[in-house]
This record gives sequence, C-alpha cells and structure tokens, in this order.
Amino acid sequence: YEICACLVGSEMCIRDRGMNFKIGEFTVTVLSYYDEFSDENDKSLVLMAEIDGFKFLFTGDAGSDTENALLDEGINVDCDVLKVGHHGSATASSERFIKAASPKYAAISVGENNVYSHPVPRVISSLKAYGAEVFRTDENGDITFYVENGKIKPETEK
Repeated sequence: YEICACLVGSEMCIRDRGMNFKIGEFTVTVLSYYDEFSDENDKSLVLMAEIDGFKFLFTGDAGSDTENALLDEGINVDCDVLKVGHHGSATASSERFIKAASPKYAAISVGENNVYSHPVPRVISSLKAYGAEVFRTDENGDITFYVENGKIKPETEK
C-alpha cells in the first residue's frame, strides 16, 4: 500500500497510488511513487492527467528505474502528451518507455546551454522515431497545450 504526497494549488494532500483527484477540469491519477529507490530522482511522483479523453503524462525527474518499474507492473503509460522525464537526460526516457507511452507531443523542460547537455540526442531521436513532435523550452520558450474542439493544440513562446 503506497502513499505519496502531492500539491494541489497551495495545499499539500496525501494520495494513494491509483487515486484520482481533480485540478480544474483535469482528472489526475497518481501512477506511482517509489520510495524504495535510492536515487532521489526515481522517487518522483508520476501522474497522468486526463481531459476530454486526452492524456498528459508527468514524470518529474524519474529515471529508467522508475520507468521500468511502471512498465514491469503493467501500468498503462500511453499518453497524448509526455512531459519528458529528467530534462531528457541519458538516465531517463528509455526507448522501451517512449514506445509504451507513444506520445503525439513531447515537452522537455531544459535550460538553454545547460552544463548537463540535456536533452541527450538519443532521447530526441527515440521520441521522433515513435512519432512525437518534440518541444523544448530552450528552443521554443514556454510550451502550452490547449485542448479545443476535440484536438490538442500546442503553442510556444518562440
């Protein structure tokens, strides 16, 4: 029985894995929280947000250990929009995970000219190979996804 914490607005709440809660019009499902992993990044809360039948997967800084655990447990990570884990680092977004998620759009939050060289080319290539249109904050600025008239509409600052 796993318990995890999350923020809703400015209030802290405790949620069980598999529990749903609402944020505006989104229904958010807690997919995982793996407290047993030694790497703090792999303790990231993984959430699926759904609106009008569209799914948005948020993986925080989760790496391949969390990704593999999710898939090994048979948790459905199929999504329309993937917030790419750990800034597109080499330790996250395995090909297996990207294939299972099969996002139409991928958003990578990453600083321009960051010292870690995120995102790594392998992550970008894998996302594109599985059909994702990739957006990066270092190249596109702010990234917003609107759900309108039964479609997802991406919009960027740049």
